[in-house]
Amino acid sequence: MAEKKTDALMVGGSLFYVYPALLVYGVPISILLKKFNVFNLPMVLLASVTPFIVIISIGWIEPIGPFFLICFGSIVVAIGCWYTDLLFFKNKN
Repeated sequence: MAEKKTDALMVGGSLFYVYPALLVYGVPISILLKKFNVFNLPMVLLASVTPFIVIISIGWIEPIGPFFLICFGSIVVAIGCWYTDLLFFKNKN
């Protein structure tokens, strides 16, 4: 039972940094990718992991497990946003 409570707290607690990151980083990057006409799935995935590539390149000294968890979450959100865009906005010309 304690494991389920921990999982719920982890998901709920992550919302406090995921939404601001989406607004501060994700929305401007999406707008730039659309402006330069390179809004495709590979570029969206690359843009979603670019902050983590930069962090690794300047020296990541913390344990690598949380890094991969955050990077995986970023990729999942990028794929979700990509398919949401396809579903809702590609049909409108």
